[in-house]
Amino acid sequence: NPVPDDSGNGHAGSVTGATWVAGGIIGGAYSFDGTDDDLVVPDEPGLRFGSGDFTLSVWVKPPQTGLATGAFITKRLPDGGTYELVAYEGTVSFLVQWGPDAAKIRANHSINDGAWHHLAAKRDGGVISLFVDGERQTSMAVAAGDVDNNEDLHIGKMSGTPYYFGGEIDEVRIYSRALADDEVTLLRASALAPQATLTVQGDPGQYGNPEPLSYGAHSVFPGMVLANSVASPGSGGPGIRHTCTGWTGTGDVPVSGTGTSVVFTVTQD
Repeated sequence: NPVPDDSGNGHAGSVTGATWVAGGIIGGAYSFDGTDDDLVVPDEPGLRFGSGDFTLSVWVKPPQTGLATGAFITKRLPDGGTYELVAYEGTVSFLVQWGPDAAKIRANHSINDGAWHHLAAKRDGGVISLFVDGERQTSMAVAAGDVDNNEDLHIGKMSGTPYYFGGEIDEVRIYSRALADDEVTLLRASALAPQATLTVQGDPGQYGNPEPLSYGAHSVFPGMVLANSVASPGSGGPGIRHTCTGWTGTGDVPVSGTGTSVVFTVTQD
């Protein structure tokens, strides 16, 4: 069964065995039986980070007992490039491997309680870090090894092994950069906060497209700090040059301003 990629980056996957259930952290979630359920995302350059930075993020709901060894997110090649966020003896581990060399860090408390937990792991330059429920658990200095491989990415299974996760998984996110610690905290908070919609209105095309939020509706949440800008006006043809006169806004957006950028914080009434 196909599983869409809501990020718009085209990393759709396919699920084997896992079932869609109500009561996820946002909407529904996939429930894995811990025996043979698996969600596979085909290998693609956007999932290969070489020796660069990246962040893994996922919500998991383990069983109250019996969480031994299983996998949340893995992209591994035995004795080759690997990154994986896994369960080990009731706690959480993050491993990166390049050839025969590897580095592994482990959380310092159990998540064997039947509740939802937010997990995140990142490589930021020469440091790997692991977070549970928005708090940094541990970090380690490592070599900037190449973690690339041509294997598929697996959710709920440690690829190439008989280790599966039994429980529920929701909101898998993978970033090709290292999120700042406060971004990890905010990422967790965003899933627990009421969602709102921010609509950017305007005319696409010759007047420029605002970034990173382009025209249309976007999901936001209280506490989110947004910075949007539009490129310097360009030429509209011989003898024609567009100018930017500023912006108008409603709600949390400043009512008006001049220039090509605006920064504001989303608040809740």
